[in-house]
Amino acid sequence: MNIKVLTIIFIFLSGLGVLVAQGRNNQGHPKLMQNRLQELEKIKIIETLSLDEESSIRFFSRRSEYLSQQKLIFDKRSQIMDEIQELLEKDTADSSIFKLKVNELLSMDKKLVSNKEEFFNNIKDILTDVEIAKLIVVEHLFRSEIQNELRKKRFKARDFQE
Repeated sequence: MNIKVLTIIFIFLSGLGVLVAQGRNNQGHPKLMQNRLQELEKIKIIETLSLDEESSIRFFSRRSEYLSQQKLIFDKRSQIMDEIQELLEKDTADSSIFKLKVNELLSMDKKLVSNKEEFFNNIKDILTDVEIAKLIVVEHLFRSEIQNELRKKRFKARDFQE
């Protein structure tokens, strides 16, 4: 690995550690933590794709719109999931209602995938296919690292309570 890649990884992991540590102090401010993680992810994407200023502005504008749409769809999906759970707890609904709710849930899943596909098609004038592949990998690795750090934090909290 070259020094630049190692430096980026070190900065990324250090920044992630700081964010997780600060998260302990910001327990009542999940939005602040979320914003910091989004900024860190944005920096990681810019570094990985080596975007110039104009491309970066165009890309992040489209990405912001995509993420907003994904959030709306995911929120609707969560609402449907809550409705299903509520129906299951009441134990009074008939099969047709469950069939309807499951179909709504599957429809939201399809919309999430369709929206993602549309986003990748919409950025083809900004990024090459290789850069799109890099973007997919960077986003995946970033989310995996966040999940791992959160898991570690939960295990430490659980071990501390025992």
